[in-house]
Amino acid sequence: MADVRERIEEGFGWWSGVVVRYRWIWILLTLASTAALGTRIPLMEIETSTDDYLFDEDPAKIAYNAFRDQFGRDQLILVVVEPPQVFNLEFFRWLETLHRDIEDSVPHLDEVTSLVNIRSVYGRGDELVVADLLEEHPRDAAELAEFRARVLATPSYIDSVISIDGRVTALQVKSFAYSTAPADQDTVGAFAGFEDVDEAPPREFLTARENAEFTRALMEVVDRHRRDDTVIHLTGQPLVAFALTRSMAEDIPLIFGGALSLVGVMIIVLFRRLSALLLATSVVVLSLISTLGLAQLAGFPISLPTQILPSFMLAVGVGYVVHLLTIFFRALAADNDRVAALDTALRHVGLPILMTALTTVAGLVSFAAAEMEQAYQLGITGAMGVSVTVVYTLVFLPACLSLLPLSASRTRSGIEGANPLLSACARISIRHPKKLIGAALALAVASLAMLPRLDYSADPMSYFPEDHWLRVGTYYTDRELGGMQTLEVVIDTGRVNGLHEIEVLARMERMEELVETLRSEGELVTRTWSVLSVLKETHQALNENRADFYAIPQDPDLVAQELLLFENSGADDLEDLVDSEFSKGRMIILTGWEDGVEKQRFIDRVGHRIVATMGDTAEVTLTGAVAMIARVASASSQSLIQSYSLALVLITPIMMILIGSLRAGLVSMVPNLIPILAALALMVLVGIELDMFTILGACIAIGLAVDDSIHFISGFRRHLALTGDPERSVSLTMESTGRALLFTSIVLVVGFSALGFSSMANLGYMGLTTAFAIGLAFVLDVTVTPALLILTHRKVGSSETAASRSIGARPFLRGS
Repeated sequence: MADVRERIEEGFGWWSGVVVRYRWIWILLTLASTAALGTRIPLMEIETSTDDYLFDEDPAKIAYNAFRDQFGRDQLILVVVEPPQVFNLEFFRWLETLHRDIEDSVPHLDEVTSLVNIRSVYGRGDELVVADLLEEHPRDAAELAEFRARVLATPSYIDSVISIDGRVTALQVKSFAYSTAPADQDTVGAFAGFEDVDEAPPREFLTARENAEFTRALMEVVDRHRRDDTVIHLTGQPLVAFALTRSMAEDIPLIFGGALSLVGVMIIVLFRRLSALLLATSVVVLSLISTLGLAQLAGFPISLPTQILPSFMLAVGVGYVVHLLTIFFRALAADNDRVAALDTALRHVGLPILMTALTTVAGLVSFAAAEMEQAYQLGITGAMGVSVTVVYTLVFLPACLSLLPLSASRTRSGIEGANPLLSACARISIRHPKKLIGAALALAVASLAMLPRLDYSADPMSYFPEDHWLRVGTYYTDRELGGMQTLEVVIDTGRVNGLHEIEVLARMERMEELVETLRSEGELVTRTWSVLSVLKETHQALNENRADFYAIPQDPDLVAQELLLFENSGADDLEDLVDSEFSKGRMIILTGWEDGVEKQRFIDRVGHRIVATMGDTAEVTLTGAVAMIARVASASSQSLIQSYSLALVLITPIMMILIGSLRAGLVSMVPNLIPILAALALMVLVGIELDMFTILGACIAIGLAVDDSIHFISGFRRHLALTGDPERSVSLTMESTGRALLFTSIVLVVGFSALGFSSMANLGYMGLTTAFAIGLAFVLDVTVTPALLILTHRKVGSSETAASRSIGARPFLRGS
């Protein structure tokens, strides 16, 4: 193995000559390829909706897309309004003005439903009338009182456009489901049976860009109509995606800029050279631009997880650059020859950089096992980013170093100033190896004992501050209108006119009764809507508007006739509730906002009870926003933990192979597993719940943490081969590699701590836990790792003679 290592190092020596000889070509190629890839970045889409997390092949997403194909978009925006009095003539005029302005001003709009136009079904003599509720405004106090009583007595209005106490009203604003012209959305012909929807070409669902246009325009309209005496809140699933997207756009420059500034100051302080800052910044920025361009070519969008990519690449890129510059500048100080210094630096750190890159890529590629598409995309994009950064570090950076007029500096650098600390770590490791290992094991056991208390969460609303307008509006809507999230129950009889059958309708009514039962049991459900509402309202209207006829007709022929009368009235409400053959329908169950994990538990508790109500009369599918949120929660908790396990499985043998020793490979993993356990324990202590982002951080941390181990063990084995003395080798490694490890660890900690600049709590928590894990990994790498190496290696031969050969062969290595 030593011969292989020597040949590889000789290869890097040869490569330094190639880079120097063709330096202008390498620089121009790097700049040209980066510029070309940079042109792809404006074409990147932004995806933040719930269904974007899952692969298209996921059964839950397939069911949800089929639902949207049939019934349109289920995710609405609610404009919730609390005026001094809802039932007030002046307020009705204001409400109608707002309603019409939304219809006229908002793009991609399908429909607006409010007190202005919600269906009003009543009988007038022998005639069935289906009209807009406020088609005629009340003219006096008596008519207003009658109107109020009628609204509050209509079950389908409650928690839909009016609160149960009549204090709060809402406008339901729905966009088109598809990213096509509005004319293509009109399915009236298909509903009436004049065209075959199955022959229509596949359509693309509304894009994130169009959702943003729809949402932004709606918010602008609402802002135009705000007034001092009226409270207006906004909520809805589309707004969650919009708010997350806007937070991303605001946070990414802030996070990256903050991290770059902090790291830049550190580079200046530690290297005492402006050139080091310029070179590190160039490598990081060029790598990031190229990586985003490659991601766009691969068809990957910008998503919530990719927010961490700039900080991650900054930390990784600066780490690689620092390792190379540390050796380069020290060698330059020794003989003032840039070419020779570059040769020495590439021989010394070329292989460790490749080894660390491989383990980091392995940690990222482990996301390929995730059942979440965005985690998979982050893994592949991150792996591409690491690969690009390595190439630029070993090609572009050496070419620039050979070109710039850099002079040797005899000034003591900030890295060298860390010697007393690292020397103390070496002494403790040599004198008390067993005590250090015992302390590490005690930390591991204590951390493991706390893990059962760790909770998992999947709650995008908790990402926002408590006073965020969306969070306030969502919880307000939960209190006043029962919520804004819906569980969609698709009931497929498989028979033409199956929904006319009395047994089917009776079982659907039992489902409604079950929801009431679940509510009394404490489940977070409120109301239901389905074809039953239309049928009962129509039956009541055709029977002199008598309340006791608000029921299901007991004759299937009568059911068919009444529904036909409703259709012929000009109303299109049935299109949203049943298919054209009345074989399939939907039951909408309104729920309040909950953590996705709780939604999954809710479905696990009651899903089988909902399905059982239909017996063998129909096939039942649970879908909609609630089912998708629950699926994302389960996918993130299960598959990302599998990804973390896969990262360990991939990295451990890679460490053994790269280090060239089974024993050293296993040793290297010990100080890298304990920080992850300790970070999880820290989350328990400070009350942070495990979520998709903290799991992603753990997978990234294990890939980065082993980098320090690789560099330290690689340096140790180099010195051990020359000295034969483990204790002397630990001291020499601490004096050389330890300095670079200290700085790169600080850079990684700062890079991930910069996520704390984010306005979203989830990124801040991820930054905190990842930075803690990486910082602790460094501490263990300069204490426990050398202690393990002392205990697992014996002294061989004359250490003094070997040490003399080592120092004499390369004078700068004593400080390298």
